Amino acid sequence: MLSPRIFQVVKKPDVAVVGILFTIVAILAGAKSVHYLFFHTMAELFAIVVSLSIFILTWTSNRYLTNGYLIVLGGAYGAIGVVDIFHTLTFKGMNLFPGVSTNYPTQFWLTARYLEAAALLCAPLFISKKPNFFSISAGFAAIAAGTCVAVMYQWFPDTFIDGVGLTPFKVYSEYVIIAMLMVGFILLYRRKHHFEPKTFFLLVTSLWLAVAMEFCFTRYAGFYDFTNELGHYFRFLSVALAFIAIVLSGVRQPLELIFRELDEHQRKLDVANENLTRSETNLKKQINLLSTLLKNLPIGVFMVEAPSGKPLVVNDTATRLLGRGILPDATKQNLAEVYQTYKAGSRDPYPPEEMPIVLGMSGVTSHVDDLVVEKPDGTKSLLEIFGSPVKDDQGRVWASLVNFADITQRKQAELELARSKNRYQGILHNMMDAYWRVDANGRIVEANQAICQMHGYSKEELLQMSISDFELIESAEDTHKHLEAIMREGHDAFESQHRCRDGGIIDVEISASLAFDAPGNIDAFHRNITERKRMENQIREMAFHDSLTKLPNRRLLNDRLTQAMAASKRSGFYGALIFLDLDKFKPVNDNHGHEVGDLLLIEAADRLKACVREMDTVARFGGDEFVVMISELVADKDDSTAQARNVAEKIRMALSEPYCLTIKHDGKADTTVTHGCTASIGVALFVNQVASPDEVLKWADKAMYQAKDSGRNTFRIYGEELPETFVNSASAAIDCVAGKSHDEV
Repeated sequence: MLSPRIFQVVKKPDVAVVGILFTIVAILAGAKSVHYLFFHTMAELFAIVVSLSIFILTWTSNRYLTNGYLIVLGGAYGAIGVVDIFHTLTFKGMNLFPGVSTNYPTQFWLTARYLEAAALLCAPLFISKKPNFFSISAGFAAIAAGTCVAVMYQWFPDTFIDGVGLTPFKVYSEYVIIAMLMVGFILLYRRKHHFEPKTFFLLVTSLWLAVAMEFCFTRYAGFYDFTNELGHYFRFLSVALAFIAIVLSGVRQPLELIFRELDEHQRKLDVANENLTRSETNLKKQINLLSTLLKNLPIGVFMVEAPSGKPLVVNDTATRLLGRGILPDATKQNLAEVYQTYKAGSRDPYPPEEMPIVLGMSGVTSHVDDLVVEKPDGTKSLLEIFGSPVKDDQGRVWASLVNFADITQRKQAELELARSKNRYQGILHNMMDAYWRVDANGRIVEANQAICQMHGYSKEELLQMSISDFELIESAEDTHKHLEAIMREGHDAFESQHRCRDGGIIDVEISASLAFDAPGNIDAFHRNITERKRMENQIREMAFHDSLTKLPNRRLLNDRLTQAMAASKRSGFYGALIFLDLDKFKPVNDNHGHEVGDLLLIEAADRLKACVREMDTVARFGGDEFVVMISELVADKDDSTAQARNVAEKIRMALSEPYCLTIKHDGKADTTVTHGCTASIGVALFVNQVASPDEVLKWADKAMYQAKDSGRNTFRIYGEELPETFVNSASAAIDCVAGKSHDEV
């Protein structure tokens, strides 16, 4: 919706315009009281004159218009006005063209309205552009000419039938035109910021009057109906407001802009004059400043005339560097003569014919950094010279600006730096720690002998590779994070794994930092820690695994049980702990020795691992006691119990098979011992409980004693009903905890 503030654009000077519009409407109303045909002719003539005025005004002012919307309207209204002339001349009652039916004026009317709706629909698309006015005018004129020919030959459907009224084609066409106008309004409203508020208000009002006009022309039954009359009022006001909008944008505002620009130019001219006066004063100050600056520059400066080589400007530093004894009056002495004076002291003197090149008088900038001069006091200096040509407007070299500096100390520093670099390179390449330098893309740009030996590549091969060629896939992401940390913090230390040329994997400890002498590069020192990692893993294995069976020991079992119970509490799934003791194990040790007993324990461990999933845990609890932990059963207790029964039975059957144990003897034939050994098994289930791992172990242990009391080679589940003959199992558990063996029990 339009903002109420939009009506604030109507000011007192515009009241006269509003008065003129209403006066014309009153004149038309008076003409209606005389004769409708007179009213129609007057209304159309007013609209036609305004339409053609819009076209002419846009034609004359389109170079001032920056808004393409107004240019499109102006170009279209010329063709619209011409078509409206045909509509007026063929109107019923004019009788200017014999044999012309009532269809002609109505069809001419539709043609003009379609053209107007098309213009209002397309115009918003050109708001931020400036289309060619003559191309727009020619396009609409061509469309108008074609449709007028179609009307004259009656290629259009009937639009009005005497005695019947408007045809459906005429009514539907008016609604199509209304739809086009509504779309044009939406497009215009979205781009309202391109218009002055008053211009936008006039254009929107003109567009809505056009919509009201079209609606009126869907309602009349005869040419002299009131709705036909009201539509012509709206028609005139719509075109008039569009005319006023273009006048505001095309004439009044450009003129205001021109005078405003003249005032601005005058103001800028006054400011320029004032600045010019100040510039003259500043110029004198700048000349003095430049003279002082030139005098105190730490480099020598010559302005040399070409091609004579006569100095035009010489500062004090040049005199000091060249020596006052040889250059008493530089402004009178030819620079070539000065050069020849020092020629004997130069390590690579230039012949006189090369002097123009050295001094830049040949037209190109020259650079010399090896001029050795020997002053009268016997001291020598190394000078660096830059010669730049000074050209006139025709591009001819008329002078050369020569500046030079004593670079003796700099050259000595560069020499010392080179020596330090050589020492650094020698130390780096002979050190025992492996080293390489990589650029920002990870490419290796430097490497020492130790890194070559560590990875098995030559230095030439390494310099063609990047760190990604060595990293394992699982280490690449971590390495990338460490590189980011180095770029952010300046240094980092971390461990990684590298693949060597022979395919072997080594563990490396890396200390890396940003290179101080090459921004973006990284210096990395490597140390092979494969053996250390192997020993750490071995120690860890010994701490958490049984040395005989290689199964997890009691410490690792407790840790995994704690984790399994926490996971069970979160998921609601049951877990099971199976505690088992080998029956009649003691006779094996007594009859055949501990070596055979160890073989039996190893075989039992292998059978247990084959009975459970890889995710489950089989641990040696101590002696001939083993614990199997089964995690992630199901949420239902009965189903979980059934699964635990199946596993326990599977274990019982596997362990009850005879053991064929082979004993190896040095220098003698191997012997085989066959022994039958069953197991007593106790099962305890856990889920979402507050019990500790030790309590769950006690439950399973208690169930195991119940199985042993029931005759061995069986299993019992903790918490199930037992016969009275097994009530002594609790005291048996207490005796075990007190230190008695299962066989004694």
